[in-house]
Amino acid sequence: MIIDIEGAAGGEKFTDTVGVLTSWDESVLLITRRDGEVVRIPESSLVAGKVVPAAPARRRGPAASYEELARVTARAWQPVESERLGDWELRAASGFTRRANSVLPLGDPGVPLDEALTYVRDWYAARDLPAYVQTATGAEGTQEVLSAELEARGWAREVSAGLWIGALAPLADREVAKAPGGPRPRGRRGLAGPLPAQGLSEVALHVLGSGPSVWFATVPGAEGNLRPRSGGASSTGGGPVSRPSRSTRPASPGPRHRRHGRARPPCPGRGRLGGLAPGGGGQRGGAGAVRRDGLRGASHVPPLPRARGVRRRPPTTGVKGYQTVMPSPHPPEPERAAEVRRRFAEEARSERPDLAALCLLIGAAADGTLDEAGTDAAQIELDRLAGQLPFRPGGALSWATALAELLGGRCGFRGSPGDYQRLESSLLHAVLRRRRGLPILLSVVWMEVARRAGAPVYGVALPGHFVVGFGPAEQQVLADPFDGGRVLSGSDAELLVQGATGAPLDPSMLVPAPPLDVVVRILNNVRAWAAARPERSDVGLWAVELALLLPSHPARLRYERAQLLVQRGDFLEGAAELEAYAEVVVTVDEGAAERVRGQARAARAMLN
Repeated sequence: MIIDIEGAAGGEKFTDTVGVLTSWDESVLLITRRDGEVVRIPESSLVAGKVVPAAPARRRGPAASYEELARVTARAWQPVESERLGDWELRAASGFTRRANSVLPLGDPGVPLDEALTYVRDWYAARDLPAYVQTATGAEGTQEVLSAELEARGWAREVSAGLWIGALAPLADREVAKAPGGPRPRGRRGLAGPLPAQGLSEVALHVLGSGPSVWFATVPGAEGNLRPRSGGASSTGGGPVSRPSRSTRPASPGPRHRRHGRARPPCPGRGRLGGLAPGGGGQRGGAGAVRRDGLRGASHVPPLPRARGVRRRPPTTGVKGYQTVMPSPHPPEPERAAEVRRRFAEEARSERPDLAALCLLIGAAADGTLDEAGTDAAQIELDRLAGQLPFRPGGALSWATALAELLGGRCGFRGSPGDYQRLESSLLHAVLRRRRGLPILLSVVWMEVARRAGAPVYGVALPGHFVVGFGPAEQQVLADPFDGGRVLSGSDAELLVQGATGAPLDPSMLVPAPPLDVVVRILNNVRAWAAARPERSDVGLWAVELALLLPSHPARLRYERAQLLVQRGDFLEGAAELEAYAEVVVTVDEGAAERVRGQARAARAMLN
């Protein structure tokens, strides 16, 4: 889009701004230029505007869109770990290169942007990595709007890089190898020994060499310098060359040969892609790899410049406190949900309730994808973990240490602040899969694994923080699974209680928690999670209904269930539940009962 602006300096009446219109709010237009710069224009200065088509391709052969090239380069630069969030891909590789440790947002994340970004921050925080999002600007199909949305939320551009492509043919007679330091393939001309691989870690070798059909090439010039060839881009020594087609490859020119005009842009218009290589490489422009300010210290380069007078929302630092995280599981179909509730009630009212079975039934009530096979797999995983513990390692401290070494050390079970915002952190089957969860669910893992191995273990329901205990009261050893099973001293437990309640630790807080008390606390956590998210009233409803199936429960749960039913539009059943609750409380508080009856009448009136 071209915008004509009135009142330019120097006697000129108009000036133009060319870019993508990313915002028009409160009488202010925000235009993102091709190089990623955001320009602020008051609406009062606007004279005219028009839509201009994208620039035609400036390269021979079939044009490739930004999305196509982004997918090609992603295949050639594989992370060690990845996870899908809708059409976004979260990638991690122990910090080796920004590209392999950033989000590739090619489409819709499937949830609102704020929710997706919160999940991104928590996902990387759980891996002790800064949160980066790779975006591109300056070509058809790039992400100016997303870049502007990120900047408005306090993210900052940290590095920019240009993406160039060229023909593969000029490399046919150059030095190529299948892997750094690996043997040269036969049939190649001009080969002069293996490429050096000194100093490359296993992670680096995985990132550089695990893509499909990756070759490593050097293009030597005079005195060993890299030299670009006519009609193609030069490649840095030992750089990966992916073969997405016969005519294109991603490459990076040598520092002495950049901006010589011999390489061609990747797609219609001049594309700028952030986060494709470590460091900026001296290249300018582009939206760049962006990260959340404040997560991991100051940026290495200044944040995006902004025009004077632009208003931003105050950035929120850290991870704790975000209200939404990721697309959460949804309950099963009514028939399956009824069967889960029946089995939950049966187990809860048995002579010796099985804590693992009750927790997995909570998971089945939350997640419609958890079937009988998934439940069995979770039980088998607990058995498998128990089988890895040493046989009778000793006393209480030895058991606590053995559990910490296995579960917290070798298996990586622990918690992070972001786990408090995820429903999965309260579901046992998801905690076993993710190795992350709330303190109480991680404690359930500790207890169930230790119990299977014969350890004297039990849960300890400290206010605000659940831990596990080993041994009798006079020799009790406490461990914190949320911190990887760290053994707690008396002062540690005192600090946990004081931090949660402000009161000193009382010996009565250290008694073993019965299984049903643990289940009640888990369901309370789920209800609190749902209460902060009105759009997930379905979660609050099934959590209340399971709590009502326990042998002992407060009567007010019926009132909470009635309110949820009305909130979800089930006015008749909600009104009936309100009237039933009024009959319960009328004997102790007639005024409260009458108010509840009034709410029941109001619920029925909503049908008219």
